[in-house]
Amino acid sequence: MMLRTCCHLCCNRTGPTCTFKIRKIMKTKIAFIAAFCCIAISITGLTETTPTLEIVRRDTTSVYIINYTGSKTGRVKITIRDEEQRTVLIKSYKDIKDFTLPLNFSSVSDGAYSIQIDNGTDKLTKTVNYTKSFAPSYSRVENLGNGLYLLTASHFGREKITINVYNELSTKIFSQEKEVRGDFSMLFNLQNVTGIPYFEISEKLGDFILIPGHPRAILVKENLAGK
Repeated sequence: MMLRTCCHLCCNRTGPTCTFKIRKIMKTKIAFIAAFCCIAISITGLTETTPTLEIVRRDTTSVYIINYTGSKTGRVKITIRDEEQRTVLIKSYKDIKDFTLPLNFSSVSDGAYSIQIDNGTDKLTKTVNYTKSFAPSYSRVENLGNGLYLLTASHFGREKITINVYNELSTKIFSQEKEVRGDFSMLFNLQNVTGIPYFEISEKLGDFILIPGHPRAILVKENLAGK
């Protein structure tokens, strides 16, 4: 009985000794909570996704599928350069983490093209070694210089295609649906467009971004008969 009374009195008194013990217990609890928070933050950092970039060609067509998995949600910029380090395409996404993008190389010449994905923190770059393989049906766009772009398409029979044009900031500046019968061409004057424009085509083969190519030189034989 005496032991219980003494313990009871000691635990209920508010003297310097008990105050010191209470402070010590509180400091221990605070230190434990801080250590727990640090561990939680470390675990969160370890589980953050590492960006990945995968590029796959769609069968034997000129379309390549870009599969990107990011580490965070935000602005993502895609830049494509040719072998001479000339920028041929720039496309941006806002508030995005992962995406799949079909790119059509049918307008450009054979060669190596670097594809860079930049999310503001991480940059990933891969090279596509493109070899031309024109299909009987195709759509392509050529950069004629001075802001002029020539869109051409060739399809068997009758087919509807949707043409969308964007500026470098991915703002749509043109959209139109066309019915194509055989060969089709359309000239665009984009001198006042911000940055490098790009074309998006929707057709039976699917939706894809066309990478503008440079004009082709075509040799035409003259008919010298009668001269």
